[in-house]
Amino acid sequence: MKISWRGGSTIELKSSGSVAVLNSQEKKEDITGLSTLVFDRTQKKLPELEEVVSVDWPGEYDVSEFAYKGVEIHGKESSTIAYVFHFREGNVAWMGELAEYPDAKAIEALGDVHVLILPVGGGDVLKAKDAFRLVEALEPVVVIPMCYGDERDGLSAFIKEMDVKLPEEQKSFDFKRSSLSGDTMELVLLKS
Repeated sequence: MKISWRGGSTIELKSSGSVAVLNSQEKKEDITGLSTLVFDRTQKKLPELEEVVSVDWPGEYDVSEFAYKGVEIHGKESSTIAYVFHFREGNVAWMGELAEYPDAKAIEALGDVHVLILPVGGGDVLKAKDAFRLVEALEPVVVIPMCYGDERDGLSAFIKEMDVKLPEEQKSFDFKRSSLSGDTMELVLLKS
């Protein structure tokens, strides 16, 4: 399973013959907006898609090769939906544009998370301290930061909270079952 970042909170998951684009900023009819999932069996560019499923609500689903659940997270000032994808290799959680630290009930609803993709930039999304608290609560094997702004200040603050060296950027991350064997958490930085 391959994970790529298209900038902002837009993530692409590829598994065999299917593609999921999360929170696409590209437009095709109603395929845009917060917490949007676009499933593409054809692996063509978004404007050329023949078959698209767009989802932006909580619940458990099975679309194409993707089994996933949407978990609604309510904050004092905002709400969002996080999605946990279940693959043979493990579970991938995409936190979308989460702005506030989730309560214990939402964290429990996310379940086991092996790869955590979360916003770290502050402003309209989680601040670095809250992002790190979420990493500590979920204990993923791999952490992929997103939404850290053009100046990368949010990323620098998050790296400081994690107390790790800045990793080398990768074009994409191939998540395999063997990735789960390590005792330490891995920070993966993707190029947008």
